[in-house]
Amino acid sequence: MLPEELIFAVAINYRGMRSACLEKKYIHIFSSKDDTIADENRKYDIDLDEEPDRGYKSQFKWVNVHRNIVGDDIKDEEKYMALNLYTVLNRLDAVIVENRKSKK
Repeated sequence: MLPEELIFAVAINYRGMRSACLEKKYIHIFSSKDDTIADENRKYDIDLDEEPDRGYKSQFKWVNVHRNIVGDDIKDEEKYMALNLYTVLNRLDAVIVENRKSKK
């Protein structure tokens, strides 16, 4: 068992790195203003598959994001999986912006 102080230090470091490296850079994915995928994701930082108890079932799943990116191109899934995380996040952020503009 890890000491409580070490667990606490890791949790604080994780929150800081997530904020600085993800939330502030990809504001449309990790937005708290809108009802975007990040609003659902932010509520459970550790286990993305565990649903928070809000009286309703969340529709967001990272698996669905993966399926939407890969689509029917299953033979090329390994190419997508080899992409840099920041490449994927940049594209997702841009798609969110494009979709919001087209809805207006």
